[in-house]
Amino acid sequence: MKKALTVFVIIIAVIIFGVIAIDWPDPSVTIDGMKVQGPDEFRQDIVEGLDLLREKAPEHYAMVVGNIRKVYLTEDDFYGWRLDKTFSFSQDAYDAIIEQKEYKKYHIALTLVHEGYHAKRQGEKEWTYDIPKEEWLAVECEKEVAELIDAPQGIKDWLETVYETRWWEEEKP
Repeated sequence: MKKALTVFVIIIAVIIFGVIAIDWPDPSVTIDGMKVQGPDEFRQDIVEGLDLLREKAPEHYAMVVGNIRKVYLTEDDFYGWRLDKTFSFSQDAYDAIIEQKEYKKYHIALTLVHEGYHAKRQGEKEWTYDIPKEEWLAVECEKEVAELIDAPQGIKDWLETVYETRWWEEEKP
């Protein structure tokens, strides 16, 4: 009887987990090995930024997809790359990019390059843990890519001043 009950419980567990696995939505797409996960609009925006990089800055595109294995939209406040080679977009950061309307593809492409550059340096054991230096290097990479992708002048002008804001020193809630 005990054996039959154990088998019955296992069968029920497999059925429950099977139903969850079948019905559990995985709103994602994979581009050159990098998974993009989130709502449809988010996925489309990330793909559009990647397409821009692939077309106009292929070496930087390869850096991004070679160093970030997943980009996803998250409900928490964390916005940036993680040691597990993922990049989480906070909802607030994504909302700010959406507000850029016709320029959002440039901001997405440059954000991917910025975070991809950090991930590359970490992966190649070049990361110094000197945050001002690392942010400066990533912004310099963004400036280079802004030229390659023909970003609007307003974005290029913003990149010339963004480092001075020292955003990494802002207190997080």
